[in-house]
Amino acid sequence: MKQLYLIRHGDADYEKDCLTDEGRSRVRGLSRSLSELLPEGIIYSIVSSPSGRTKETAQLLLPMLRDKSGKIVYIDEDSRLGELRSVGDKEEMRMHGEQNLALLDEYDSEIGIFSSHERLIKAMAFAIADKFGIALPAEFYPGQASRNLKVKQIMWKHKITEEQAIAAVRELPDPFTDHSVIRPGYALNFNLEARVVSFVTPDY
Repeated sequence: MKQLYLIRHGDADYEKDCLTDEGRSRVRGLSRSLSELLPEGIIYSIVSSPSGRTKETAQLLLPMLRDKSGKIVYIDEDSRLGELRSVGDKEEMRMHGEQNLALLDEYDSEIGIFSSHERLIKAMAFAIADKFGIALPAEFYPGQASRNLKVKQIMWKHKITEEQAIAAVRELPDPFTDHSVIRPGYALNFNLEARVVSFVTPDY
């Protein structure tokens, strides 16, 4: 696989497990943006988590992908792209992401399009970045500066070591897991050959 698009499902009605009207509109806008980026005449792998909202997101992309490919494109469903209900700490998220790296080989097309959930996408993003030596955007690390400042403040106030201060702030939200990176209906594009990553936003 030369390129991978990790797509977060559009705005959703979580009780009904489907997209809202705004969610559908945003995904259609994302489809227009992807249409400007994707080449013609190649086979695409489009894979979705089993949830209704991710499958609906993938379905909305199908007409554009079929036009680009010139062939019939199907959606594969894979439970490994399912939502992470519990994320734990940074290392646990990395573990989830690393387990899913096998998907890059199993869906052996030039470009893969995975429709999934934010926590899973973040976990995969860090695992892919580690494997391919790709620098992730700064949006993946908000909160780290404030945590570092808190550590210094605790060290000064309580006259303790840095290691003790770090332990003291472990109960604070982890900057790896506590913030939103990819908005609903947006995508993260990994060019695995060029080793770069970029956001793809909907074209309204």
